[in-house]
Amino acid sequence: MPPECSGDESIKILARHNLNVFSKEHFKEKAVGWLADKDCFLAGEYSRPLAYFSSVNPDYHGKMECYTRPAGLYMTQRFQGTFREHVQELAEFFKAYMQRNKLHAVDNLYIMPLKNHWMTPEPEEYIYQISLRIEPDEN
Repeated sequence: MPPECSGDESIKILARHNLNVFSKEHFKEKAVGWLADKDCFLAGEYSRPLAYFSSVNPDYHGKMECYTRPAGLYMTQRFQGTFREHVQELAEFFKAYMQRNKLHAVDNLYIMPLKNHWMTPEPEEYIYQISLRIEPDEN
């Protein structure tokens, strides 16, 4: 990048380049995202990420710690827009569903962008998927 580029101009140049790369199928098979605190989410509050995740190849034998998402029943919802702007309505939707079906959350929320700033400059076109592990109530 030319040294005279402002931060915004540099980001736009990088975004235009990555838009072409990410619009292809090359990077779409790898899941990436972050975890959010389930209690903050269910309270309708946006919280800072607790951790970031990405998938690795099954034959990965590196020295870094790897975490495997727990098996179980997950409630999953896809939505358009940003997580931050929809957190309250998503929390209400999840809480109502869990209450109707006598379920409760047992783990933190997984947030995975399916279409974000790498693929479109318009936040209203973003698509996210959120997943929350749930279990039946004991009663």
